[in-house]
Amino acid sequence: TETQKGRQTGFRFERKFVTSELDQWQLEGIIRQHPALFSPIFWEREVNNIYFDTSGLQFFHDNVLGFSKRKKVRIRWYGEDLHSIKKPVLEFKIKEGFVGYKKSYLLNDFAIPEKIPTGFFNQIFDSSNLPDAIVEELSYLEPTMMNHYKRRYFKSFDKKFRCTVDFDLIYYDYRTRLRGVINKSSDPWHRILELKYDAKFDDDAQHIVNKFPLRVNKSSKYVNGISRFRSSVSL
Repeated sequence: TETQKGRQTGFRFERKFVTSELDQWQLEGIIRQHPALFSPIFWEREVNNIYFDTSGLQFFHDNVLGFSKRKKVRIRWYGEDLHSIKKPVLEFKIKEGFVGYKKSYLLNDFAIPEKIPTGFFNQIFDSSNLPDAIVEELSYLEPTMMNHYKRRYFKSFDKKFRCTVDFDLIYYDYRTRLRGVINKSSDPWHRILELKYDAKFDDDAQHIVNKFPLRVNKSSKYVNGISRFRSSVSL
């Protein structure tokens, strides 16, 4: 089978607003009342990600230390099933400051065993016809964390801006799962409103941001998840 070429998104900005004071319905009310006339798109979905990092957690530390150029590598899929994975997508998320892009590759469906054997994900990657350079890069990475959350979607009337609301976050420490144990941490308190738009619309974005009665925050679900399990595995 021909090797995948992958799909790359354009450069876009992401602005995040994190709150523990407002629930998802209050955030949705703020979005609907915005002058940009946001309205719902899609349906509420359950989002799942397995993140990969080096053995020394380079991607985690680059983000914590505030490096301008940062990377995340993850497998993403949708739905409530956390074991039988359908239509998974491998994503490389590259960011420089607030702007970034994603490169995505389709993976074969797979099922996650209770105890993940060494090399399990490398077998998934090898069988999914990925480019050789991608397989080589992935061979130096290992699964570190999984998260699961619910997401609602909205788009502005002019279709330039998109909002998502994430809530009911759950984190799983995959570094311990390699030993047949998995630590779990729920976060029912924090909700994340994220504004996303193409870089070409940045001149209009400040007006959109200013109309939200919330302050822009720096937030990373990957960093938050890894930080929750400091005591189980050394960082």
